[in-house]
Amino acid sequence: MILGESKQDITPLIPIELAGFAHRDGKTREVMYPLFLKTYYLQMENKIFLFIVADLIWWDTDHVKKMKAEIEDKFKIPKEHICFHATHNHSGPQTSARFSREIGRLEKGYVTFLNDLIFISIEECLLNKEKVRVEIRKGKASIGVHRRKKVNDVVVMEPNVEQLVDDTVTVITFITNNSKNKAIWIHYSCHPTCTDANILSSEFPGVCCRYVEAAYDSNVAYLQGFCGDIRPALIKNDKFHRGTVHDMELIGKKLAAEVLNVLKKDGNICNTEPFLFRRQVVSLSFSDEVVDDKIPKALLGEWPTLVRNIRKNYELLIQYIKLCEGLTFISCNAELVEAYGKFIKERRPDILPLGYSNGMVGYICTQEQMEEGGYEAEESLFYFGYPSKLSPSTERDIQEKLKQLMEY
Repeated sequence: MILGESKQDITPLIPIELAGFAHRDGKTREVMYPLFLKTYYLQMENKIFLFIVADLIWWDTDHVKKMKAEIEDKFKIPKEHICFHATHNHSGPQTSARFSREIGRLEKGYVTFLNDLIFISIEECLLNKEKVRVEIRKGKASIGVHRRKKVNDVVVMEPNVEQLVDDTVTVITFITNNSKNKAIWIHYSCHPTCTDANILSSEFPGVCCRYVEAAYDSNVAYLQGFCGDIRPALIKNDKFHRGTVHDMELIGKKLAAEVLNVLKKDGNICNTEPFLFRRQVVSLSFSDEVVDDKIPKALLGEWPTLVRNIRKNYELLIQYIKLCEGLTFISCNAELVEAYGKFIKERRPDILPLGYSNGMVGYICTQEQMEEGGYEAEESLFYFGYPSKLSPSTERDIQEKLKQLMEY
């Protein structure tokens, strides 16, 4: 396998609004840690995989489609062989105008800035390509907890320690012929929401990557799994508390410590084989339930407009990427809850789920969660412009497409 890599600073000029929390007020005027775009150009025989990972909340779906077409035209990399991924950083800028302004306003100049650096990063990858071998290691990190808990028959956002979390950390290394770690990928599933401080940073994934990079002088990326209902276990008196930047630093350092321990172990070498790419599309449907009486006050005027603007474009894009024996990704342009990741891993332990990839449509819960309600199933729909709750058939439809990809 051949690998070229690039790391570009994508920290925006401040002041700028941060994305993710509706209760933040105004633009940030402080930067704690820079944001990065990390690009990986992998080649096996005559097939190429371009992986673009950024310290962002998500990518805009239409923006990704446009960029993939331009990359294909300029670099002759097929659109189906490209994946844009975001760490789901809640301390960075908004990248889409598709959603409510309450969770961050897009600044178009920042997108133009991003586009320029994407092309620069690809060109840089082409200049440092080397032959590598791939090794995989696994560990455990107890930094996340389920955030849906039923209290008096109502689902609230409180720590649910009784529901087990998949706390697996998967570490993928790309090692050159002279035994250098050219790139390291860290896969884990947890919302980067340690703090709601109005300070720009790369959140705990960026902290983790910084510590690992310092130890290995490598291009390190954090890959986000299906973490829709998982958040950092910052708990006081059985309730969540919103942490500080200090808490963010501690959690990132804790994850990095586990990654560094894992890297001391012998890795499983992946046997190379031709890359394999497949895709499925699920057209999302919605229930007939009327939700107008549940609209948050701040969204009374905005939500109907959001629904009108995107009514015909609610699609879940599922991408299957097999890079070698033992290393396959399934990526989705959504905030899927952890149950979908477990559904995949129970059938194919070699597959790593990636959320926040190739765009964003919104939260996708299980049928049971949709019946229960709560933030992910009900409250979030207004911010993402859903016309109502997802149809009860959604989980079954998605599982069927996932099975088709895995069993092909």
